[in-house]
Amino acid sequence: MANAQYYQGNDMPFGKNRVQYKEFLWSYFRFDRYEVYFYEGGRNDAIYLSQVVDKQYDELESAFDFYVNDRLEFIVYNSHADFKQSNIGITSDESTNIGGNTRIVGSKVFIYFNGDHAQFEKQIRSGIAQIIINQMMYGGNWKEVIKNSTLLTVPD
Repeated sequence: MANAQYYQGNDMPFGKNRVQYKEFLWSYFRFDRYEVYFYEGGRNDAIYLSQVVDKQYDELESAFDFYVNDRLEFIVYNSHADFKQSNIGITSDESTNIGGNTRIVGSKVFIYFNGDHAQFEKQIRSGIAQIIINQMMYGGNWKEVIKNSTLLTVPD
């Protein structure tokens, strides 16, 4: 290992990418309040997600008494290994990884199906809840996010 790659033992984020072992040809289903993106072999997972999302969405909006105006986007990977090929979750902090966490970027929810429907539903519910909480705290559009993020500091 070359010493030039590290400075005081920290990995530097320059040129950081994950290797993609296969090409993903994406398709999607469009619904009134959300879209579900999937690729070859993930059609059944996307159909299952679309059957679960409406119930979860309504329950969480009712529980939080907050209604999301944005269209949510669910990006469904067929496996955790495929999910790890994406650049989602890359940070300069090597102590964090994408090991079982649902990733949220704006109104996009990145999830994967590992063969367990209960775990899949938990990821869906968690993703919707995080988006609702983020929009409650920071707002929906970029102007509100900038304004509210400077005025409000909440611990992770």
